[in-house]
Amino acid sequence: MKYIYLTILLIFMSMVSYSQEQVSMIIDKDGDGHFISVNVASKKQSDFKSKGYVLDNSNGSTILAYDCDDTDPTKWRNVLIYRDEDRDGWTTTERKWECIGLSAPDQWREGYKGFDCDDKDLTKWRNVLIYRDADRDGWTTTERKWECIGLSAPDQWREGYKGFDCDDDSSTIWRKVLLYRDLDEDTYTTTYRKYHCIGSEIPAGWRENFKGPDCDDDSSAIWRKILLYPDEDGDGYTLNYPKWDCIGNTINPGWSPIFKGPDCNDTAADKWQRRWVYSDIDNDGCTNRGSYECVGVIAHPYYLTPHCNPLVPPITNPMSIEVYPNPVQDRLNITSKLAWESNSEIKIMDNYGRVVKALNVPSAVKGQTFTINTSDLKPGIYQLTIRRGELIESKTIAVKL
Repeated sequence: MKYIYLTILLIFMSMVSYSQEQVSMIIDKDGDGHFISVNVASKKQSDFKSKGYVLDNSNGSTILAYDCDDTDPTKWRNVLIYRDEDRDGWTTTERKWECIGLSAPDQWREGYKGFDCDDKDLTKWRNVLIYRDADRDGWTTTERKWECIGLSAPDQWREGYKGFDCDDDSSTIWRKVLLYRDLDEDTYTTTYRKYHCIGSEIPAGWRENFKGPDCDDDSSAIWRKILLYPDEDGDGYTLNYPKWDCIGNTINPGWSPIFKGPDCNDTAADKWQRRWVYSDIDNDGCTNRGSYECVGVIAHPYYLTPHCNPLVPPITNPMSIEVYPNPVQDRLNITSKLAWESNSEIKIMDNYGRVVKALNVPSAVKGQTFTINTSDLKPGIYQLTIRRGELIESKTIAVKL
């Protein structure tokens, strides 16, 4: 038991001896509140305490800062600082570690901001690619250079490319455009074109977009080239001899843009088709053997089928009517030259043989006039037929605007 107590005492004494060998202490010579931490031997603690050292309580709630210069109370932190000679807030790439206090020394900055392309001039700090704009219209040329500037580019230069300015001496023109010739200014252009340097306005006699080609650029009334067919009598039936003509909105008289025919007689509006017909020229009621004839509406003395009826009295006056006015606009008058004792049928047909107007007349005295309203008919050539029993009379009429 004696030996056990002796052993415990020796262990305790050795632990106390070890704990006194090294002690962590801190010092703040310049009194700025930032410390230097050192480990000292326990036997020299009295020497360090006389020099301002105290025991380190960093294991508690107090966190101690490291003082990079404990001889100067205005400096305690080691910071990477960057050169800012012109004091504009923008730095160069020159840098160093420095022991400072609240702020960096003059002409230096804590933290990198830059790159300052001219650290001698506080109005310049950024290196920018600028473009030439001599006329100051906002449109640039391809001339460019790198320049050290501040908030804005120097006079007659622009930051960022906008262009290409085709004339940098005038602020009213800047864009190069392909224009088409339009001398008569009817908006229809020729194929002649060239590049112009212009602004917002297009010069007279030119147009920005191609529209055409204009076949006559000296007259604003004509511009389109079209294939036309001859129609001298204006009956809508043409000859097959087309030609190209330069026109505007209207087509010249005697021509048609659509081929219909061919017209077997382009000088008579009441004849246009060549048909095999049977004729009764002498009005004896009997037709001939038939032949090809140039006719219009099939009517007496022409028939599509042969017949012979000698009991029918000869027709002494096949044209027993007078039609006026011709051409007609609103109202067509038909006057009988003879007395009509039987029922008569009056028809107006278009070029397609369609009946567009019809009038039944039970009888008529000589000189009696009948009126047909034509105001709703389209302008053109029509056929007027009057059937009185076996007799058919036909006449071509024209309706105008």
